[in-house]
Amino acid sequence: MLNEMRDKLGFIIRYNYTVSSLNYFDIESFIEFCDRIKPDQVFISKIERWGHLTDEQWQELNVFSQNHPKYNELQNLLKTIDWPDNFQKNFYYKI
Repeated sequence: MLNEMRDKLGFIIRYNYTVSSLNYFDIESFIEFCDRIKPDQVFISKIERWGHLTDEQWQELNVFSQNHPKYNELQNLLKTIDWPDNFQKNFYYKI
């Protein structure tokens, strides 16, 4: 139904997904969801330091930090993902 409306009304579907320690393990499920919905574009990014975060909150959420206890788990996960063509990423990781 959504795809029919998109074609008829001429709009595009974009999703944004911000990766943090709270949701990095859901990336593959998100990709599966996007495979069903077929968005035109998906932007996936690492969490950025927002002004309202305390140092402690930032350290806990920033799973991209090499000092984070789940950093290696994230890196291993990212190595296994076959990123769809409509995904754009703004994070850099070592493979």
